[in-house]
Parts: sequence; C-alpha cells; structure tokens
Amino acid sequence: MVEEYQLKGVEKDEYPTLFSITQNLMRIYGINKVRVFIRPRFGNAAALSFFGNYIIIGKPLIAKLNEDELEGVLSHEFSHLFNRDSFTSLILSLIFAFPALFFYYQIDPQNPSFPMVTLFFLSFFFMLYGFRVRNWITLNSEIRADREAVLKTKNPKAMQSALIKLTTQPLIASKRPSYFSLVIVCFWWLIAYFIGFDHPHLKERIEYLEFTHKILECNETAR
Repeated sequence: MVEEYQLKGVEKDEYPTLFSITQNLMRIYGINKVRVFIRPRFGNAAALSFFGNYIIIGKPLIAKLNEDELEGVLSHEFSHLFNRDSFTSLILSLIFAFPALFFYYQIDPQNPSFPMVTLFFLSFFFMLYGFRVRNWITLNSEIRADREAVLKTKNPKAMQSALIKLTTQPLIASKRPSYFSLVIVCFWWLIAYFIGFDHPHLKERIEYLEFTHKILECNETAR
C-alpha cells in the first residue's frame, strides 16, 4: 500500500527546492500531513504539533541558506514534529501554571485570607521552578533535534553552517540599540535567569554536532 503524503502551504512551482526537501523529509520521518506557513519577515523556522503538523519558515531564511543547509534546518523541525515537542511543552506549561491561576482566582479582593495568599505565592514559586524544568526539557529536545537531523540527512557540516548563519549574522547590528530595546533585553535576561534558557548556545550545538559526526563515521567504518 502506497502512503499518501499531503503537503499544503507551499507550491512546487514557486518554491521547488523547499517543496522537494519537505516532501522528502515527510517520507523519511513518516509524517503524512504537513502544513507549511511561509512568513515574509520571519528569519527562522519553527514547528508546531498542536493537533496537526505545522512548519513555519521565513522567506529571509529560504533566501539565506543553500539547499543542504535548508534541508538540515527543516530536518531539525521535522524532529520536533515527529516527537511532538511543542505539545509536550504546552502540557508542561499548563501543569505548572494551573495551581497559581487556581489560587489567584480563589483570593477574595475585598477580604483576602492569609492561607489563600500564602498558597498563591507558594504556587507562583512552583510555577517558576516548573518553567525552569520545562525549559531544561526543551533545551535537551533542541539538542536531540540537531542530532536526529544530522543522523537523517548525514550532513553535519551543512547543519553547522546553517546554525552559524542563523546565530552570528544578526549579531552585527546596523543601528545603535534604543533605550526601549535595552529595557526589553534586561527583562529577557532577568526571566532567563529564573526559568533558564530553552535553547543551547551555538558553541554547545556545534560540539554536539561534531560528536554526532563521529557517530556517523563510526557507523560507516563498522559497515
């Protein structure tokens, strides 16, 4: 029986390379239905698996990467789809946030009770810790997605090159940062300090990819 693959959101005539890569990855990962959203100003790619399989990719990314690099990035996103990572992250967020929301709405604004206020603050700190756990899981899923993408495409150098382009090029800003943007960055660092990072640093990702490259070499030698 031949599997039927349904790819929506990307036309073969308009984006032949993207269409071909996505269809090939659907066969590799065994995902039959995928919807692609192409965004004109989005400079990255993302995957969502909320009751479906969705890939979001920006036009600047398509223009910036060559075919092998684009395949590596999309294979990374397909790993997220295959393992339903976004759905897992959503469930964890709801689990850790629910107690704080529940006790918050149990507090009477006119006559707040000490036990209920105490429970709210305890559940709030539980939420902070829970989001730190969630981000730790997300960080490790990013490492796994990098590794799985390389094992599927067998092209670690292309994946490394794509990550370097995505991570280092935006660092060279053409304008001096505004005070408002600095305030936003300060809040971002403050939040990251309490709940942790959800993506590994570029150096870590390159090191893990080099390790995966050695795994591929060992497998080839064993054959």
